[in-house]
Amino acid sequence: MAIILSKPECCQSEEMDCGTCLRTAAVNVARVCGGMDHVELRSVFGHLFADPYCKTKVHLIERAYTGQAGPTLVITAA
Repeated sequence: MAIILSKPECCQSEEMDCGTCLRTAAVNVARVCGGMDHVELRSVFGHLFADPYCKTKVHLIERAYTGQAGPTLVITAA
């Protein structure tokens, strides 16, 4: 018998779209941690998106992360 996973309740109540959520996360992760290999990215993804349903979407974040710029230098005024 197959287990059917459903989108997390918080995403359902906010009507969040998985693709948009994961692409945004991938861009932000790339800005901070550019240059990760797929093993490192999967580890970070697992910590950010712990819900079993989200874990089935790892291919979306890998695709969005690939080709992103490296870390962005943030300069603050003293």
